[in-house]
Amino acid sequence: MSSLPILDNISNSSVASATGITWSHTVSPLANMILIIALEVGGGTTISSATYAGAALTQLTTITEVVEGYIFYKLSPAMGTNNVVINWGAVMAEAAVAAVDYSNVVQAGPFGTPATAGNSSSGNSSNTVATTSASNQLVIDCNCCLDTSSSPASGQTVRESNTAQEPIYFADILATGSNMTLNWTNTPSTGAWLQMSVALNGIVSAVGLRAPLVVPGAVIGPSIWQGPPGLKYPSKMGPVIRRANGIFRGGGGLMGKNILRRKWWQVL
Repeated sequence: MSSLPILDNISNSSVASATGITWSHTVSPLANMILIIALEVGGGTTISSATYAGAALTQLTTITEVVEGYIFYKLSPAMGTNNVVINWGAVMAEAAVAAVDYSNVVQAGPFGTPATAGNSSSGNSSNTVATTSASNQLVIDCNCCLDTSSSPASGQTVRESNTAQEPIYFADILATGSNMTLNWTNTPSTGAWLQMSVALNGIVSAVGLRAPLVVPGAVIGPSIWQGPPGLKYPSKMGPVIRRANGIFRGGGGLMGKNILRRKWWQVL
């Protein structure tokens, strides 16, 4: 059974002329999280530091087309509301950012192979060819354009954008399992553009996992139940309790069915 990454929260910011940018982003207390940040910053800059809640971000990819484009990410980011801080040294430049976090993301190897494309002069359309391999992938697609607005082709959903300076857009789309050409229309067509795309891997859920039987009224929890080695089930909303009727229920609706005379109970 496969499961896609799940959208959590979004944020954006921009600066007209600065040596860095700071804004706040909120990450919910969910399992297997990733924070992804798309940055567009004036040409000739070099990123000197990038952090969330004081922890370093990892650079996934970059491209230069008059301006600089970057994708940064943080696995298991700090929960709650914290600052993202990105600095690029002494060069004064404008910048725009879009940040999105997802739950249910593979923590060991969360991405496929990044794809980038751009045009330093003009173009009324932009596209990348993203490589996907499975149905549990979600492709993220970031488009940046100078002095223009952009809209993606049918199928993509724009999750966040900032058009106060040079526009930046962050979209996603379900993977097909093969190469995908991701198109945007830029209006007007006189500005340079750059685009960055990559597949994001969702967690493949095991089917038929079982947990030990407990006596009626016993609590499994309170927040994370540890089952077979290496596997966890989140119970966000409260403890999981076995009732006398043989049904397990948690505050979040987690249920299982008692199997008499067996060591395990089946997760439905």
